[in-house]
Amino acid sequence: MAFSFRLATLLKLREAARDERRRQLAQAQEAIAKLDGEQAQIADELASLQDGQRRAASGTVRIDRLIASQRYEASLRISAQTLSEQKRLIMTELEKRQQALIEADRSVKTLEKMREKQFDRWQELELRAEAKQMDEVASRRFAWEM
Repeated sequence: MAFSFRLATLLKLREAARDERRRQLAQAQEAIAKLDGEQAQIADELASLQDGQRRAASGTVRIDRLIASQRYEASLRISAQTLSEQKRLIMTELEKRQQALIEADRSVKTLEKMREKQFDRWQELELRAEAKQMDEVASRRFAWEM
């Protein structure tokens, strides 16, 4: 008789749910990595812009360029602030997804332990039945020989 775990379907469902939580967590991590890249790009642009403004200040100053440069800098700072807010929100979501994954993993492990215990009990019963059968064969053989 082969071992059959009664809750195998539930285990498969919980494993699928855990895998989905992993995918969701990976998506959040990818979003954070993308935002980090965008933030680094904006920081580089701001540094370059400020360097250009310092160099321009040593020579003749064109007011229209200075105003355009300041507007662009303000725009970059607003973009950086928006990205920071988005990252904060995604970090909150990331923490929620991490907790969901931990719970899903815990649920799967609980069922796996239950399956292992049931398998061990089944295996023990099988061994006992086999030993009983061997004892019966031995006693028949002994009775036959007498």
